[in-house]
Amino acid sequence: IQNTDKLPAIAILFKSKQGFGKDLFLDILQNIIGHKYFFRTADLNEVFGSFNSTIKDKIILQLNEVDGKDGFAMKEKLKNLITEEYTNINEKKIKQYKQNIYNE
Repeated sequence: IQNTDKLPAIAILFKSKQGFGKDLFLDILQNIIGHKYFFRTADLNEVFGSFNSTIKDKIILQLNEVDGKDGFAMKEKLKNLITEEYTNINEKKIKQYKQNIYNE
């Protein structure tokens, strides 16, 4: 957040039993930097499906309850999303375009 000109190329994984407050940290962070920069989903198709406008202009992406097999099947796409400088945004009825995933 402080060095928006540098791509961190990392992902943070919170793993614990249900009810241990994994979302609490992100709730606080979301209130600090703004709701428009967050996207939360349990459906990987919202991120990697045909249309991905949900991740447009987002700084933090929270994937909830990702099944081990689903995460493994999408591991290369997840890795690419974490490390790439630009990502393709495909909105309905708009020509696909590249978006810088961090601020230069």
